[in-house]
Amino acid sequence: MVEGSGVKDISNPFGALRRADVAAFALLALVVPWISLFAPRVLGGVLPIAALLAVAGHYWAHRSFAPMEKGPWLAISLAVTLCLLSALWSAHPLFVLDRSSRVAGSLVTAVLLFFTAASLDEAERASLRPLLLWSTVFGLALTAANMLMHGGIYELVASRKALEAGVEVGTNRPMVVLVVFVWPAMVAASESGWKRLALVLPVATFAVSTLTDSQTAFTAAIIGLLVYGIARLSPRFAGFAVTWGGVALILAMPAIILTLKHFDPNIRFDWPQASAGARLEIWYAVASAIPHSLWIGHGIEATRFVEDWHMAHLYFPEKSVLHPHNGALQVWYEFGAVGAVLASWLWFVMARRASALAGSMRATALACMTVVLVVSCVSHGLWQSWWLGAVGLVPALFAMAGKRTELA
Repeated sequence: MVEGSGVKDISNPFGALRRADVAAFALLALVVPWISLFAPRVLGGVLPIAALLAVAGHYWAHRSFAPMEKGPWLAISLAVTLCLLSALWSAHPLFVLDRSSRVAGSLVTAVLLFFTAASLDEAERASLRPLLLWSTVFGLALTAANMLMHGGIYELVASRKALEAGVEVGTNRPMVVLVVFVWPAMVAASESGWKRLALVLPVATFAVSTLTDSQTAFTAAIIGLLVYGIARLSPRFAGFAVTWGGVALILAMPAIILTLKHFDPNIRFDWPQASAGARLEIWYAVASAIPHSLWIGHGIEATRFVEDWHMAHLYFPEKSVLHPHNGALQVWYEFGAVGAVLASWLWFVMARRASALAGSMRATALACMTVVLVVSCVSHGLWQSWWLGAVGLVPALFAMAGKRTELA
């Protein structure tokens, strides 16, 4: 290339992507937003592999590890310690140790991935943002096309068992993943100069969610848009509401559910599309059992070992409850008031930090946190590997998409 000619060097199209750590983030940005349509459970394995590649690549390039803070490691230590201690009072200690090791692995790799992403320089981030943005757009388009084709794309890769469960079930997890990942993609769009597209992305995600039968994604998308709008108009109020609203929800969840049970003991309310009756039946049973071990709970994932929940089985036909479909209630049942206080403290710290972010990062981070909380409190299990993987990737995606000055 002739110097000063203004012609780009096409012999090196990938630039910074030749670095192993940057390439690991490029792979995440390219693959994660849409591969979940075909294999959402893969997310549980993507997180540790990406973290290993990113950390090793960063060390190879800089001969040092990415700078890290003590705070997240303290939080991880407390959470994992509580998980492990629950083996002392659980009826299935070996199972608790197994699940605790999985949770510990997910938390550790998520933090490593975040700090490695936060150490990227601006040129590297500029190379990665378009990948995350257009991959998310592609994921939304692919999901919409799949639903308009009545599951035609999903049928190409789904197993017979998955197809028997229905295309609606098959698109529930992917839509939830997209509703979460759209927020860092929005930051990537804004920082890449696509500000109008950045505003369209969450609206488009909501529109696509209406094509699926994922009421979880639909509800989370609406609330995410609402929080984002409030955060843009009144950042201080939004930060206060998300911070203390989350704390109150976590701490008061059993009381909320038991109050609902008091006024609706026969579960007359049901919303078939959202399995509301079945969820209420599970929530009432789990909340009623929490006082039996109020302070320390019953151990991680203890619900799956309860043989009789004394349910009428009006809407929920199965005897086994693998998880309560309510993250706050799950924390209370598994770790009691001690776990609930720890969870609310972690939420408080993270929400305060999100509220202190600069620029466009603040509103998107608060919206994304709220979406994660909403999804966790109405569907799925806290310790499902795909959900841990998805949530664990979010901080790294934000760090990759934003500016270092916004993250400070």
